[in-house]
Amino acid sequence: MKKNKNDMFHLAALLILVAAQVIYLLIPSHMVVLFNRLWRPLIYLAIIAALYGLTGWDRRYVKNRKISLTLAGFGVLLFGSAILAAGVLFGFGENSMAAGSFGLAVEHIWVFAAVACMSEVLRVKIIKDAPKEYREITAIVLTLVYMFLQLDTLRSVDLSYAKVLDFLIVTILPVLTMNAVLSYIAVDGSLLAVLIIRAVYSLSTFFLPVLPAVSEAVWAVMRTALLVGTFAIYFFNMDEDKKIRRRQAKRHLKYQKKPLDVYIITAALVIIVVSFVAGAFSYYPVVVLTDSMEDTFGPGSVVVSEKISREEAFGAVKEGDILHFKRGNVEYTHRVIEFRYNADGERTYITQGDNSPNPDSQPVEPDQIIGITRAFVPYIGYPFVWIRTLFNG
Repeated sequence: MKKNKNDMFHLAALLILVAAQVIYLLIPSHMVVLFNRLWRPLIYLAIIAALYGLTGWDRRYVKNRKISLTLAGFGVLLFGSAILAAGVLFGFGENSMAAGSFGLAVEHIWVFAAVACMSEVLRVKIIKDAPKEYREITAIVLTLVYMFLQLDTLRSVDLSYAKVLDFLIVTILPVLTMNAVLSYIAVDGSLLAVLIIRAVYSLSTFFLPVLPAVSEAVWAVMRTALLVGTFAIYFFNMDEDKKIRRRQAKRHLKYQKKPLDVYIITAALVIIVVSFVAGAFSYYPVVVLTDSMEDTFGPGSVVVSEKISREEAFGAVKEGDILHFKRGNVEYTHRVIEFRYNADGERTYITQGDNSPNPDSQPVEPDQIIGITRAFVPYIGYPFVWIRTLFNG
């Protein structure tokens, strides 16, 4: 009977949170700030207080507490190392969302940190209170519910065809991955381990003064990859029982058919990669073939550029940006050093390679602009350069 009551309390708590999120998505814009600063934290606080008052504090021993904390520490180390490496490669940029004053820091702690911590306390409690045979199912349900609770961008998301894939990569993928990893850790790990991972991956955006100077898409893919790495560290080192079960499973793996979802996920990943390379998204890769930008990136580098239309160029292109443009049948990736105006009164762009002594001989017209370079990765495009050299002499 007690278990049934606990399940009802948990379900009621989740329904209240889902209803609050629906209200947030529907309220007028002028009420958003008040909701985030006052009502959302108070709703979480009231639910936590009521739930612990009704169901009691969980004092059960967590068998894997120490090892889960150790593995969470490795996850933090992985995150910090990746931030430094990305900063060295792409440079650091000022984080416009970071707390720049004491008052703003206090607001961030109340609005973001408090809600994040209380939501993880609730996640762990619901999963731990579930019977062992149902904890994994509970974790899956909570992953989906929490993903919805954290999609505040649904208020203003552009779901036109051209933006859907960007939305999936920039927003859905990292949020889904983070909640899946946290729910998995909550099944056998400790609350503190869950809080550490959530703090690092969710709150770094609001408290780190600088972040790697990469685009939103690159940052989302980085976070997703790091979370997957953290999950892998946790999964393969959690406890000896799981290691034994995995070794036994491997012996029988070759006699079993692969589940359909493995092929679906693999096909989806291949489609996403091929679409990205083919330029189906707002961001696309370009392999650098010459040394004209050697001081910044050299031959064999892969630059990631954001597509810019003729209409967007006037407001989007700034002095110092690296343009990807096409003149005739040749594409260039050079830096904007000056603005000028043509006979029709349109703004044109004087460009120059960082490794070139003189500016380009002709200005870049708005119709010639393809995109603006947002990030680059050195060396990984060398196979393409070698193949091109082989066939073209």
